Order: sequence, then structure tokens, then C-alpha cells
Amino acid sequence: MAATAILARQIGALATKGGGGWYGPHMAAASRAIAERLPLVDLVLEIRDARIPLSSEYEQLRNYPSSSRRIIVMNKMDLANRSQIKEWKRYFEQQNCISYGVNSHNKENIKELLNFLLARVRELKRTNDFNYTAVIMLIGIPNVGKSALANSLHQIGSTNFIVHDVRRTLFETISSFDGNVQVGEDLSRLIEAELTALREAFQVPVELGEEAQNKVAAKLLNLYRTGRLGHYTLDSLPWHT
Repeated sequence: MAATAILARQIGALATKGGGGWYGPHMAAASRAIAERLPLVDLVLEIRDARIPLSSEYEQLRNYPSSSRRIIVMNKMDLANRSQIKEWKRYFEQQNCISYGVNSHNKENIKELLNFLLARVRELKRTNDFNYTAVIMLIGIPNVGKSALANSLHQIGSTNFIVHDVRRTLFETISSFDGNVQVGEDLSRLIEAELTALREAFQVPVELGEEAQNKVAAKLLNLYRTGRLGHYTLDSLPWHT
């Protein structure tokens, strides 16, 4: 077992260094920049390879105090042994480190990570009493999947924020409507007001003119079709007389 562990660590070291020579002047400059910015961020996500969670450690964070502000994210967990990931989570918990396993190519997994991060941010805001936008630093050595994870977080996160804005806009527009939807003229007025308000939520340029409404309508229909607006049944039960 000891020999296997040593061999695994050596393979991990080779995999993370990519054959050596990766720590050049640009990496030294990046390390200095990271050191300067670390005190300014609210959360630090240290990305590691779930197959080599020890060998892929970012050494600059080795002496970083374990706290609720640091999260070890074990990426590529779909390529690792799941039972071993559980063992590593227990290990990090014993070291007073928060850890999380993720597959950066799985949308549902990314959504779960986003919800986890939002919960951490809310907890930080509650305990530290701040109301500004939280700053999160994503950090890690080469080849652990930082770019893939960052892109997935951005893509899924942006969509979630847009859906939230769309829901809020629809609610506010309908709540402030003083007409009668049973009247054709009033219903048309409500639809016009909703499309106009949603243009900003969907970030559709005003310069498009009438085409802007078509784009807004298409985006709204897409959200409904894919179920991201919520669970709605549009047809009413027919009343039998």
C-alpha cells in the first residue's frame, strides 16, 4: 500500500507539472498577483484534480488558514473513484477544510455547486454583516480544469440570473396591471407592457425596434418550453353545463 501511495503521488506530480518547466516567469508574476489579492477576496476556491487531491494542491495556499472562506473543489470527480472522494472529503473535514466534488461538464452538478456557493456567501454576509457584492477567487495549478469550471459556472450562473430577472419582471408587471385580462384590449396592453419590460431582462438592444419584441418573445417561449420559468399548466379545465 505504501509503495502504491508513493507511485500515485509521483504520477500526480508529473501530471500536474506536465513534464516539468511549467513554472516560468509568467507563473511567478501570477503568484505575486494572487498573493496581493488574496486578502481582498471573500471566498477562495482552490481547484484540485479529484484523482490526485493531494498532489494537485496549490502550494501557495498551504499556509492559508483553514476557514469558511476557503473551499477545496475536487474537479473531474467523474474520472475518480467515488468511494475515495468520500474518504477525501472526510479527510479534509478533519483538517477543518471545506471541500466539494464536482464535474465541470455536468450542468446539474454545476447548478448544485452554484447553490452551495450562494449558501456560503449568504452565511458570510449574515455573520460578517456586509452588503456589497461578494468576490470569489478561483485558483489552482495547471491542468486541474480551472477554465472548464469557470466557463461552466459563468454559463449556468448567467442563465440562472436571467431567469430570476425574467420571473421578477413578469411578477412586477402583472402585479401593477390595473386592467381586466378578460378584455381583449387590456390583455394586449398587458402583453405589450411585459415584452417591453422583458427587453431589459433579456438584454435585447432597443435599437432592434420591432424585431426586439420578436427576440424577447422567442427567448421567453424557450424558457417556458424548457421548464426554467417554473411548472405551469396553461390550459384550464373545460366547464361542463
